[in-house]
Amino acid sequence: MAEEKADMPFRKLTRTISALALSACLLGCHGQRGASSDGFKQVLQHYYNRHPVCITLPVSLPATIDADGIEPLRPQLQALAHAGLIETGTEPGLRRHHKGNSSEARTIRYRVASGMAKFLHPGKDRFLGGSALCFARRKIVKVESFAAPTQMMGQTTAQVTYDYKLEALAPWVKDAAIEHAFPAIKSALARSSGTKTEAMDLTDQGWRLERALR
Repeated sequence: MAEEKADMPFRKLTRTISALALSACLLGCHGQRGASSDGFKQVLQHYYNRHPVCITLPVSLPATIDADGIEPLRPQLQALAHAGLIETGTEPGLRRHHKGNSSEARTIRYRVASGMAKFLHPGKDRFLGGSALCFARRKIVKVESFAAPTQMMGQTTAQVTYDYKLEALAPWVKDAAIEHAFPAIKSALARSSGTKTEAMDLTDQGWRLERALR
């Protein structure tokens, strides 16, 4: 009898801890797996905080190009240099031979300037190369609506419609040289807010953007 009475406080404590753990689990499961506007907004914002708005440049930096002649990327590279995103330097190149005359070709070396890697960095596809030029972040203003989750091929999916706006604009986006060389950036800034619908998939870790799972 004495042993049973001694065990009673321990049993009560165990039941209390179990009840709290169960409540936390239920709240966590609802927060991660339940379909709600606030939950979807958090997932969307978390994704876009890690994925700024960028355009792709078909060149990997550092890069060396001929200082003379036709170079399709020259206007863009010069605009980036003008805005302070990249640094340049002239280097000797291969010798040219033409009709008995010999001359040394000059090349220009382009590299990302110090402190600018957050704006200009290697593209996500390392096999194809290229660089990502990032200039803004997407802020999720409001989740307007979402369709009831549906099952398709064993996957739970929901279509979420939300309002957004661009913020944290890079300080160089209004540079005249950038606007002229990168019309895609100018066009994106002209549509600095809007409404978009995206697919969300339910995973073991909760809801995730479908594009993030590809």
